[in-house]
Amino acid sequence: MKEANEQPRRVAYFAWPGIVVGFYSYFYFVSGNWKYYFDGEWATERNLPSLMLKPGFTFAPAIPRVVAAPLTLIVFGA
Repeated sequence: MKEANEQPRRVAYFAWPGIVVGFYSYFYFVSGNWKYYFDGEWATERNLPSLMLKPGFTFAPAIPRVVAAPLTLIVFGA
């Protein structure tokens, strides 16, 4: 309990809910609907390295997935 006030632990504690919401939201951002997540399409994709440079957001296709996924987690975590 005495470590609860330490800065790194507080950052992790308060950022975690945002990271979880950002993780699930990214599935919507990458496809534009929830079908991609709920149908499990993301779990059966093959040749993932070839998908890294595909559009990461439906609303900003110039940003590749390799940048968009961590960016989403950072923004939601903040």
